[in-house]
Amino acid sequence: MNVRRFSHRSLQFGLSILLLFVLHACSGSETVSPSDTTNQDPHLNSGGDSGETGNNNSMDSANKTWEPAGFAGGGLFTDVVVDPKQPTTVYAAADVSGVYRSDDSGETWFAKSTGLLSHAIADLVIDPSDNERIWAATALGLFRSNDRAESWTLINAEAAAYILVSFQSIAISNDGQTILATTHRVEGDEVFQNDYRAAILTGGLLRSTNGGADWIEISDFPTPYPSGTRFPVIQFDPFHDGVAFLTVSGRGILRSTDGGLTWTDFSAGLPNDRSDLAWRSLSFRPTSIYAAATQLAPVPAGAPLVYRSNSSIADWASIAGDLPSADSTSVQQNAVVVRVSPENDNNISLAYAGFPSLFYQSNDGGITWQGASIEKDGTYFFDTLAAPFHNTRDPFEDFINLTIDPTDPNRLFATSWVGIWRSTDRGATWQEKIRGTQNTVCTDLLFTGTEFFATHWDMVVQRTTDPTQSWREALPLAGSPNDLAHGWSIAQTSSNMLFVGVSTETGAPRVYRSKNGGTTWVDRSPPFSSSGNLFVDSQTKVTITVDPTDPETVYAVNRLASEGIYRSTDGGDSWTKLSSQPVSGNSSELALFESLAIDPDDGNRLYAGTFSDGLWYSANGGNSWTLANVNGAAAEDALIGDIVALPDGVVWVAAQDGAYKSIDHGENYTQSLGADITLAEFEYFVAMAVNPADPNEVFAASTQIHPVYSLNGSVWHTTNGGATWKDITDDLVHKRVNTLEYANGYLYAGIEGANVFRRKIR
Repeated sequence: MNVRRFSHRSLQFGLSILLLFVLHACSGSETVSPSDTTNQDPHLNSGGDSGETGNNNSMDSANKTWEPAGFAGGGLFTDVVVDPKQPTTVYAAADVSGVYRSDDSGETWFAKSTGLLSHAIADLVIDPSDNERIWAATALGLFRSNDRAESWTLINAEAAAYILVSFQSIAISNDGQTILATTHRVEGDEVFQNDYRAAILTGGLLRSTNGGADWIEISDFPTPYPSGTRFPVIQFDPFHDGVAFLTVSGRGILRSTDGGLTWTDFSAGLPNDRSDLAWRSLSFRPTSIYAAATQLAPVPAGAPLVYRSNSSIADWASIAGDLPSADSTSVQQNAVVVRVSPENDNNISLAYAGFPSLFYQSNDGGITWQGASIEKDGTYFFDTLAAPFHNTRDPFEDFINLTIDPTDPNRLFATSWVGIWRSTDRGATWQEKIRGTQNTVCTDLLFTGTEFFATHWDMVVQRTTDPTQSWREALPLAGSPNDLAHGWSIAQTSSNMLFVGVSTETGAPRVYRSKNGGTTWVDRSPPFSSSGNLFVDSQTKVTITVDPTDPETVYAVNRLASEGIYRSTDGGDSWTKLSSQPVSGNSSELALFESLAIDPDDGNRLYAGTFSDGLWYSANGGNSWTLANVNGAAAEDALIGDIVALPDGVVWVAAQDGAYKSIDHGENYTQSLGADITLAEFEYFVAMAVNPADPNEVFAASTQIHPVYSLNGSVWHTTNGGATWKDITDDLVHKRVNTLEYANGYLYAGIEGANVFRRKIR
């Protein structure tokens, strides 16, 4: 039995936003609001339509494709919808990897996010009047597809939807003309516009009566709502034209009979104290409406919050029947999603964390309930080949959404923190269906010569000998500590020892070592300190760097400036913090150390990159540091990403405005890439890789790191040491690249939200 664990999926971007806010406040620069975002690619190249800078040898056009090369699942899936006119077509939405479509009832999925400006999807809806028209609510606005999700167009940038806040945020009338969309804004500082956890999120309601061409904001509510009020669910009653319902967290439920223009209270019969209720779902039958809510604050275990009412006159009554009380260890107390059979009012399905079951059904309108127990063999069937992490990551964390096939009430789909499930027997048994869905953040890649290792948020470290076929867990392994949060970096010494840096859910980050190729690991952590904040600790990046001149010398860098760089000269058995640290004081203690490289010609030459304190150089093993000259000027406030040090004095640096090259062991740098590229705001070059067999073949990638759900980025390639570069982003839809690795003729990209992709180079 797996231990239920807290997932940081709902929190994973907050620290980065906070750090960006600190830097933004210091720089005085302006931020980008969702309404400023366009569908245009910001990378305008002076080299012509080919995307080249200068003249470079053309590459085989047949190789200009990227393909998935990582495991499936791994993150929060927010929604699944079934095409009512073509039920073998199913759509799924993810928190960081966009939209997927399956044309074989969920057996295989394909990414369908072209044109989306954000891959954080809160809600998907099929237009009742046209099943080829799909609507997606994202963190950067409302999008529409007219071709079954093959392409997307931004319809309203103001309709920002936030996962785990906007549960059912799009409502479409039966004729497809009236669109209602809830939006959640952050008042005041727009830097936090995408932090869906922010307490200052305030809900709004937008309305269009011409299919989304024009919009007005609706404010005619029974009472004024204070700042911080949220509208998690908006739905049309499909059985009564013009009738719509809106839920108000902390309040109740509203009803409209004029297509959402005006509203009246529809809460009679609901609990008198609704101050802590966040509504999760609404479901309809010809004369009835069903509602479910989540109780947000930690409370003693209690009955689930699920109700039914006549859809014309409010007479809400609990239909919790004999459902067990919620597990008091559940992350989301009483997390409930209710769905009613399209054929029978008495057949009700419920996703509910009332252990030992996560799913319940009733055949008598909610008087009695039967659960599908997670402790019963033959109930849940895992796809361990596609999802290799089930030994240590709890596959039974709360179901997030639940869908009944409108053409077959026995076929259900459910989404959870780590995957997608399908039942063909009305919830008695469930099968995991996630093939093709890469929905996790890859932070680092390593090819050891025979095997790939990748570090991830939540999934820590995975390994494979064939990236397109199967992955398996490397760390944590079954029986190892279960408090590991995220894997950040991995490195291999010349003696084939592996070191990995991870953050934890319980305190200070850790470093693990393996002497047998990743089969077993031991804790060899420096004396890092805990910040005292669970969220900060879990997000603290640890960068591992090995000395290419000495297999026993390893560096571990804690990204917080108050911790800094540690060194071991005995293969990780003991550590010493460097007495001198490369920080100018330009930023606060939240400064990020991003990278560290060692000169392969001299282990005393160190290069350190920081998030806001520039590029640093030490010629004496870290006893003292000086700012490096970048294009002849000391960049003491520059953002520095990857650093790659090569033999014979060549050093490559990914910086905020391009890729820089030094030919004198890092004494001076000149810009090799980026001078004629227009980057989006907050888009920086962050990743670099070199072909180990040819030092003149270099790869670089840029990523827009704010807003946190944006998608701008690019990948570049040179075969002549940086004299000319070619844009090889091509069809890589998931453009937020964290890391690059070249191996066996392929370039591998670790993606922020879409795991691993690869592109054949030769």
